[in-house]
Amino acid sequence: LGKIYKKKKENIISSELKYSQAVLQSAENRRDNFRRLSHSFSSLLILVEKTPSEIRYLNGETYVILISKLIPRIIWRNKPSDTSGNMIGKKYKVLNKGDDATSWNVPIINEAYINFGYSGVIFIMLILGILVRFFTNFFQIKTLKTLKPI
Repeated sequence: LGKIYKKKKENIISSELKYSQAVLQSAENRRDNFRRLSHSFSSLLILVEKTPSEIRYLNGETYVILISKLIPRIIWRNKPSDTSGNMIGKKYKVLNKGDDATSWNVPIINEAYINFGYSGVIFIMLILGILVRFFTNFFQIKTLKTLKPI
């Protein structure tokens, strides 16, 4: 079994390397990869430029849908869909007005800014940090707590 697993792993790695080299060979593919990687920053530039000078702060409008995320559709048949990515894309003129299918990805920091400005970024990041710390401590393996550092 170990030999089969090792062989499969080698095949997967070699095919991944072959694919990644092929992707990087073309200038267009490289440009697309860099565009994907820089999306968070480039979208933040658009949002900061237009908020609040052209478009008012959303004051938590995109966070309202979070309440419904905890309830499964089996229980809530007419549960609203999360269309905030599409709404924001249209509002900031990144998406066409008639496009109701595409969602413009808005990263967490960007969303915090368009809702509450710089204070929203600080507050939302603080809340997320506290949540990550809580869950890290809560789900930590108990035996690691008893180990002493070297």
